Parts: sequence; C-alpha cells; structure tokens
Amino acid sequence: MSSNELIDLVEHLDDRSAFKTALRGGDWCMDQYVAARTANEIALSRADGRDYEPELVYSPAQKNAQNEREKFRRERHYKAREEMTRKQRKAVSASVN
Repeated sequence: MSSNELIDLVEHLDDRSAFKTALRGGDWCMDQYVAARTANEIALSRADGRDYEPELVYSPAQKNAQNEREKFRRERHYKAREEMTRKQRKAVSASVN
C-alpha cells in the first residue's frame, strides 16, 4: 500500500475511531459532545431544584479541566492554611516571650 492510499484511508476513518480520538488527545468528537449536551439539557430540565441533582455527562477533556481546577483549589487552600498556622505560631511564641 502506498503512502497516498494510507492517507486516504486514515482521512476517511470515522471520527470515533481510536486513531482520530488519539489525535484529539483522547477527547470526544463533535457528535459525542452534541449527544452529551442533549442528555445534560434533558437532565437539567427535569431537575426540580429541590432534592434532585442530575448526574451530568462530561467529556474526558472536561473531567481533566475539573480535576486541574480542584487540584489548584486544594493546593491554594493548603498553602493559605499553612501560612495562617505559621503566623499563629509566631504570634503565640512572641506573646510567650
């Protein structure tokens, strides 16, 4: 098979194929985003605003972004807490002396 034939085959692969998914970094194709958006809209429209929390569908890229935001938030929290603890210790040791 020539390289041109291979390129033709690859170009015509389905968007959900493993090769094209790998090119997108493991993320979904547009069809999958549309289907997830539709499912999320339906789930949100059924939510009554009281006890029911719909379980939304997130793509791998969206999950990674959420994880990164949570990791950043957690690190910022621990650094602030550590700084406050350090200041409290200094204040206590200054008042003891």
